[in-house]
Amino acid sequence: MTLRDYIRAYEAKTEPFVLEEDYTLLYAPHKGFITYKVAGDALILDHCCTVNDIHWIQRKGREVAREHHCRWLVTQTMRSPRAFLRQTHAHLDLTLSGYRPNGIWYWVFIEEVPPLLSADK
Repeated sequence: MTLRDYIRAYEAKTEPFVLEEDYTLLYAPHKGFITYKVAGDALILDHCCTVNDIHWIQRKGREVAREHHCRWLVTQTMRSPRAFLRQTHAHLDLTLSGYRPNGIWYWVFIEEVPPLLSADK
């Protein structure tokens, strides 16, 4: 899929896509896209889209976090937190979850970025 295809899919299910200030867009034609920024020792994922491969988003997020020497990966979703927890095993942080300026509630998840294992190289 093209980036435009993924953006259309994202917008159909969530909200208009806007690349926020200080965020970087990473696009993989056969997987999807993520937007991220580094904030201290955390890598924050914002807009993300994939075709049924949430594990790609998590793997790519961890990879980018390691590249930037981040200890934490922070993700968010407006969809079911149960499904996200089941798929990612991240920790739901209710203190960071809440309504965004767009009026939509987002569940925020934090996970410690595991060290790179030799089998992952």
